[in-house]
Amino acid sequence: MILGNTGSGKSTNILKMLGNNFKKIDVEGATFYVPDDKLKPEHRSFHTSFYGVSCTSFINAARIPENMKEKMPKKAKKNDIYVCDPPGFRDTRGC
Repeated sequence: MILGNTGSGKSTNILKMLGNNFKKIDVEGATFYVPDDKLKPEHRSFHTSFYGVSCTSFINAARIPENMKEKMPKKAKKNDIYVCDPPGFRDTRGC
């Protein structure tokens, strides 16, 4: 389970851990990385925002794909591993 304040990048990091690709965008002089248009269908329940507003209202969970386990210890590679994305601390109730 990934824990942190609203807007700290929990959902973004989880989407990257799950093997999704990102694109770089510039908004009002700041650089952000957002999921590209080819977000995997099974990960569309994970929402991100670059304004630090809440997008996660309920806990989302997804299984880490086999190809993303390469850097994990051997024992971990044998098991199904799930990552959970809960709403953030200081939730702003956005999106």
